[in-house]
Amino acid sequence: RKATIIDQVKFSNEEYAIVDAGNLFFKKNKLDPGITTEIATLRADIILKSFNEIGCDAFSPGSHDFALGLDFLLKMEKNANFPFISANIRDIYGTQIFRPYHIVSKGSLNIGFIGLASQFSHSDLQINNPIESLKEVIDEVDNQTDVIVLLFNAEERDILELQRSDLPVDMVYRSNSKKRSNDGGSKTIPVYSAGDRGKFLYDVVIEINDKNSKIVDLTAQQNALENAK
Repeated sequence: RKATIIDQVKFSNEEYAIVDAGNLFFKKNKLDPGITTEIATLRADIILKSFNEIGCDAFSPGSHDFALGLDFLLKMEKNANFPFISANIRDIYGTQIFRPYHIVSKGSLNIGFIGLASQFSHSDLQINNPIESLKEVIDEVDNQTDVIVLLFNAEERDILELQRSDLPVDMVYRSNSKKRSNDGGSKTIPVYSAGDRGKFLYDVVIEINDKNSKIVDLTAQQNALENAK
């Protein structure tokens, strides 16, 4: 069979990580009229099996992923070959449901993935303020890693608040955005859209020359130069 992009990456000599920032399994917070639970479950199961086959390093649930309730998503987690993470999604009693972060080693780098979601309403859940929740774990992750990446099911207001903060975040992969990624933007922290229910997979190439330096998006810099010309 013809090799897919993921096959090509896996068989190359490059280190890679495959992640998802949420809204993976369902289109909306509730099922559309006419979509039965059986059909929705089947579609979600196909996506899960696909991600198990692809190989995923970390997944941070978003608001849409709870369309069939917390118990359903916990069953999905049980059948997944990859970690579900979230620093601010809790049950109605305030108990942490998922691990807040996951650290992976890629070559000489330790990368910390932190899961976050902007606040939303759900009868099974309590969603704490994402930036305040991030502050609670960021030092712990920073002490163990070279690079920190947020997997963020984000509203724009929380992205802006994050950019105004002085937190040691190196980059953000966000869901809950219709924008297609072409670069990480002009702000301090590069922000990228992270696909659309598995239908799009963005390839971001990172070269680390100095672990103590900020990550700079070269494509964004080149776009700025072209616009200036």
